[in-house]
Amino acid sequence: MRNQALLLPIAIVGLAIAILYPLAFAYLLFWNLWWYDLLLHFLGGAFVVTVARWSLASAPQSVLRLSRLRPLLFYIAITVFIGVLWEFFEFAADLTYIRSGYWVDTYTDLIMDMLGGAFAYLLLCARRVPLARPALQPQNE
Repeated sequence: MRNQALLLPIAIVGLAIAILYPLAFAYLLFWNLWWYDLLLHFLGGAFVVTVARWSLASAPQSVLRLSRLRPLLFYIAITVFIGVLWEFFEFAADLTYIRSGYWVDTYTDLIMDMLGGAFAYLLLCARRVPLARPALQPQNE
């Protein structure tokens, strides 16, 4: 299995989200700490990028050539897509308790998703974890 180095960051961020999200409802943290939702969206963006990079590591290069974007923008686009799906889920499940300023909250959530994704991407690049990148030209494997 390629990219086993990504399994630890995926597990750490996933575990953090799995612990922090239920705590938010148990202790009303979304309502008592203004920054708590931002933290979870940041972690969510980081989780999406690490999972996307791990899952695309074994994808055929032809799949990765579909994107003409630079690697960071490619993964941020995936993060925004998942973030928008999450916002639709929150709305449909009636998890949005902000009536006034709903769109500001949604945009802020998406920005935090993107920042978390970009942070994870850059951190993984700095640690030189072998990563799948969208190819602009055929590569020898």
